[in-house]
Amino acid sequence: MAANLHALWMIALPIVTAVFCWLFWKGRPSVRLVAWSLIALFAPLLFPPHACGRGKPITQGLLGGACMFAVLICARYTRARVAMTVVLGITTLALMVHHDTLVHRDDTIGHPWEDVFSRHKRDKRLHNVQNELRALGEKSANQFPEGWVADQPAILDRLDTDSREAVRYHREVADPLWHTLFTRLYRVRKIPCEVWFPGGTFAEAVDRLEWRDR
Repeated sequence: MAANLHALWMIALPIVTAVFCWLFWKGRPSVRLVAWSLIALFAPLLFPPHACGRGKPITQGLLGGACMFAVLICARYTRARVAMTVVLGITTLALMVHHDTLVHRDDTIGHPWEDVFSRHKRDKRLHNVQNELRALGEKSANQFPEGWVADQPAILDRLDTDSREAVRYHREVADPLWHTLFTRLYRVRKIPCEVWFPGGTFAEAVDRLEWRDR
């Protein structure tokens, strides 16, 4: 719902700008005015609310900058031009902050690939389990069948509490929404996955442990 409102917000911004420019049209702008107004086009990108691996509001910033650029070169009256530019500037920053808020929710992300921090966390969990089984392999040469670590008490009971919890996690899949083309927002779908034990002794299997969807 919040992502849909964000999309409608983005759609309304150029519509309002176009109506304003039509009402206050002054004719062909000077080259000098166009040159100075270009600053407004990229100005919002100088103030990103937060840069991280969840996605950046680049489209939102460019859209707001383009609207401010249009107002600066089209509006007839200076006061109206300045007032509308300020309103658009504040609106653009609010839109960028809102995008940043959305992508930090569990159900939304700002790019089609999995969050790098989520992958890192999953890899770290697997690494911790491998380290513990590697240490156990130096003391035991028992054979274990292949299967989910979580379903094998003979393996699970040998792990400490943190590693027992680490064998279960999820991976994120980004599904496009109707507005993804211009909002760069995707719905996050979490797929459960668990550590798979390939069979054999701990020493033989530890480097072949892997995450599998379950």
